[in-house]
Amino acid sequence: MERACKELELPAVQVRFWRSHLVTVPKVAPVSVFGIAPQQAAMINRDQWSIVGFNEDATIVDAPTFEVDAEVADRLDEAVRWRFPQADMTRSQRTACVKVDYTEHTGSARSLNIRMLPLGESAVVVLPGKMTEAPYSANVVASHVFSVLGQRNVTRRPMDSYDLITQGSH
Repeated sequence: MERACKELELPAVQVRFWRSHLVTVPKVAPVSVFGIAPQQAAMINRDQWSIVGFNEDATIVDAPTFEVDAEVADRLDEAVRWRFPQADMTRSQRTACVKVDYTEHTGSARSLNIRMLPLGESAVVVLPGKMTEAPYSANVVASHVFSVLGQRNVTRRPMDSYDLITQGSH
């Protein structure tokens, strides 16, 4: 990011990198499970695999590295065994992921929400926060582009509708 801003002669953007961990195991339940307590395993299914992580695991790192912290991964393995005793840990895969946020002050609270930072007339930095928010980020960017071009009418998707979210889809 620093290099891109420098090469494009744009103002610097202050970002922080957060690393968290995931364990992938053969599918452990028919539906996803989410826990809100810190150090409690939360799981989402993807095809025949379950991806498990902690609700609150992110730690600040100096550089975006996918190096797995063995101590954190061990705690996550233990949380998986506790919550999903049927999990086949012999086929588990440990990974680390990196999230990024924008901050004006290094001590400010973490925010993994999407951020769009206009840096000039035709330059915008988009930080999707968590990668699960990338589709929403794409909508925000498309809306911004349409607005700059003078076209403010962007078709809303069903998932963007407050009514469908609050009343459920029928």
